[in-house]
Amino acid sequence: MSESSVMRRLKESTQKLHDAAEEHPFQRSLFKGSLPIASYVENLKQMLLVHRALEGHLRDLCAKDPRVSAVVEDYQYQEPYLLEDLAHFEIDPSVIEATPGTQHVIDTIEGAAKDRPIALLGFHYVLEGSNNGGRFIAMAVRKAYTIEPGAGDRYLDPYGDDLKERWSQFKEQMEKANFTEAEQQSLVGAASAMFEGISRIGDDLIASPAVA
Repeated sequence: MSESSVMRRLKESTQKLHDAAEEHPFQRSLFKGSLPIASYVENLKQMLLVHRALEGHLRDLCAKDPRVSAVVEDYQYQEPYLLEDLAHFEIDPSVIEATPGTQHVIDTIEGAAKDRPIALLGFHYVLEGSNNGGRFIAMAVRKAYTIEPGAGDRYLDPYGDDLKERWSQFKEQMEKANFTEAEQQSLVGAASAMFEGISRIGDDLIASPAVA
């Protein structure tokens, strides 16, 4: 299926922010497998807080908007995968503290959930799409940290060989949703904020003495 309409708009409108997030020093180092394992685990911790905030609101929205429930499948919720990874590293999720960048992302999600709920799909678009690159990062992570597939890397590679099919299904359902012009603007705004947020979190993790 060729990208058109809302998916094309999301991709084209956020391309520069996407590229900036992808080329961030933290992400590049993660892809190269050159970060200490503490940095890798800290990223999992921060992403748990982001996904937990977003996915709670997404579940509520799915119950209210059939267009959203058609897009968001249960397997897309990443919190369980993150909890599984953190359990592998013996991390207690109840004591994780948000970095300033993570808290900014969470606050942005909370504001969107209150003022323009459909924007939640814009945040979700970025995180769901990140699975495409995540699978390649997972390969580097396994090599760098001697991780067996499925043992601490589920967040990066949650779908395995089903990735292509599930991404195609996501795009198809997004196109079928027939979002209004105002809704599409909200989606783009949220996606842009999420890409910026990923870069903010990367800044925090690069600067943190805990992961130096």
